[in-house]
Amino acid sequence: MVGDGTLTVTFLQSGKTLSGTWATTFTDPSYNDSGSLSGAVDGAQVAATLTPSDPTSCPYNVAGTFSGAAINGTFAAFDCTVSASGSFEVEKQ
Repeated sequence: MVGDGTLTVTFLQSGKTLSGTWATTFTDPSYNDSGSLSGAVDGAQVAATLTPSDPTSCPYNVAGTFSGAAINGTFAAFDCTVSASGSFEVEKQ
């Protein structure tokens, strides 16, 4: 188990289309990762794919809901040999 970490996301929105970057930081740096974000927003709902820069790392699908200055939701790896899923909260800085 990786444990708690920090997710930093930069969103760019054009209409309903999202793009951007993301990075994770953990106590054990071997779990750190980063890459690009693509997705869509529909009202308060966000759906995105996090694609890692390292092609051997797992991509993730995320689904979340805007609530004030935060997005809360869930993530799950796909096309991957390991099962990884959980929840997240990102706040506007």
